[in-house]
Amino acid sequence: MLCCLFLDSATGESTGYTLHETKVETNGAINGVLASSRVIVDGLEVDTTTGSFYALNTRFGDRGLIKRVKVNGNGTGGGVSGGNQAWNMEWEDVIVTNVNGTCFLNQGWNGSFKNILVSNCSADGILLYGTGIKAYNLTAMNIVGDGVMVEDSAFIASGITTINNTANGFEAYSLFGFPTALYANIFSSNNQRGFHVNQHTFIFENLIATDNDVGVNLVSGTHDNDFSGILGLGGNTTNCSYTSPGTDPGFSGADCDNQGASSTTRTLALDTSSYFVGSVTSESTNTHSTGSVAYGSLTDFLNFDNNYRAWGKDGTYPNSAIRGACSGADTCRIWDWSLDSGAALALNANGIFLPGAACPSSVQGDNTFTLGGEDFLKNAYEIAGDALGDDDLLCETGEACIFQPNIGGYQGHGPLFSSPCIFDDGVTASGVTGVLLL
Repeated sequence: MLCCLFLDSATGESTGYTLHETKVETNGAINGVLASSRVIVDGLEVDTTTGSFYALNTRFGDRGLIKRVKVNGNGTGGGVSGGNQAWNMEWEDVIVTNVNGTCFLNQGWNGSFKNILVSNCSADGILLYGTGIKAYNLTAMNIVGDGVMVEDSAFIASGITTINNTANGFEAYSLFGFPTALYANIFSSNNQRGFHVNQHTFIFENLIATDNDVGVNLVSGTHDNDFSGILGLGGNTTNCSYTSPGTDPGFSGADCDNQGASSTTRTLALDTSSYFVGSVTSESTNTHSTGSVAYGSLTDFLNFDNNYRAWGKDGTYPNSAIRGACSGADTCRIWDWSLDSGAALALNANGIFLPGAACPSSVQGDNTFTLGGEDFLKNAYEIAGDALGDDDLLCETGEACIFQPNIGGYQGHGPLFSSPCIFDDGVTASGVTGVLLL
């Protein structure tokens, strides 16, 4: 084990460090791992105790790759930070839990984020700031604060589950007001507010908001929003709420009627209490095999049978009593936020993938979005590191990509299909062609 690892040089520009399969323990008085430019971290576990610094901080990182990282804050240590000059960073398969503060903070531009899971943190879960961000498959649960917050323009975020958080499940905020943000396939449940849409203009597609105090909250002059696809609402105290929205906020009325450019297909009175695998009573990988233990006796925060399991408060979902982090005198429970087979509105919402058959219509070559002059499929993301594409996660012409079938951060687990579906090339100016889709 190591304490306090610095992947940096005196000038702030690394010479290409690579870190594999390492465990670091730190008391939090300094950053546990401090990484700079062109660093590759592949397989890292960081345990922190006390202090206010981050377990992993990329600081001035540029064009680095951070993957297969697990962080346990032990209730007092810090989480993960991409500094405000950490540009063009790639983050993949990151788990952060039990942090005294924000779990995962990014302040750099043009970053890409895939398979990020945070849980049981005493401040916000995933905060992504900056232009040119691409984010796929995010999960935030049992957070004291916002589950996922995204800020700024030129942004794509797709495949998000945010659940059991004390403030906003998902907050969209635009500082500059450019209408170039797409937020899709998001499941927000049992939070104070499911979706908090704050200022300026956004495009949303395929949303589920259930068992929140407010399902969708449109505030502070947000205007000309475009909501489309599936809209599932149920169990919210109020489905839609409005505080000084601007012209054409996208919804009107207490039940989120389509307004302006919006064209959702709405389901009301949606019951999602059985949509997830949920409370776990048998766990073969974690030390606490019954799935329940008092917080003060909890010793294994990171090891589970699958990556969609994490600790939260014991109780019944959905219920406001299980929002926020398990701490102090609480009894904790392992929760599994994989979708259950009965999750009708969320599971395969974008179609069913069959190898050798026609690809689902949701990934037809003309079902695209344009971000920064790049045309890409809405419901798929690029396979990075395969030497076919530019590794920015956007599914573009001639690239190999992974289909997103579901609403939420859970997109299935296990190996990919060995054969692709038959892709239907786009024919419009913004269409994509020649995609190998798995």
